[in-house]
Amino acid sequence: MILTSDGCVYGWGNNWFGQLGCGTDSDKQNEGTFRVNFNPIHEIKSIYCCLYSSFAITSEGQVFSWGRNDFYNLGHNSSDIIWKPQLIANMTVVTGVNQYNRWYEELHSLGSGAFGEVITIYGNVCKKWKN
Repeated sequence: MILTSDGCVYGWGNNWFGQLGCGTDSDKQNEGTFRVNFNPIHEIKSIYCCLYSSFAITSEGQVFSWGRNDFYNLGHNSSDIIWKPQLIANMTVVTGVNQYNRWYEELHSLGSGAFGEVITIYGNVCKKWKN
């Protein structure tokens, strides 16, 4: 996923657990990029992506989450897959994510559109991509 300088979020690739936010289409890989829909009243300032879920933070400090939610880990009162971005109730004034650790995953990505950067972590190797 990527966040453009004008606040649009685009995704591509596999959507097995709803991590792309495009609904129940399980595989967008062969269809190219698509725009993730948010209500226009919300200005997206940053995004954070991991293997099976994604998050977006608005300029007002609200957080949207979507994707795999087996253990209620997306902040919603449900363990169902969240197929499209859903606002987390009662979570406000969030400005960013300082640290992201997952002990049980070998590969994950953390994206931030603030400076046009994407960080990919594989094992103990961290690569920073900048446009």
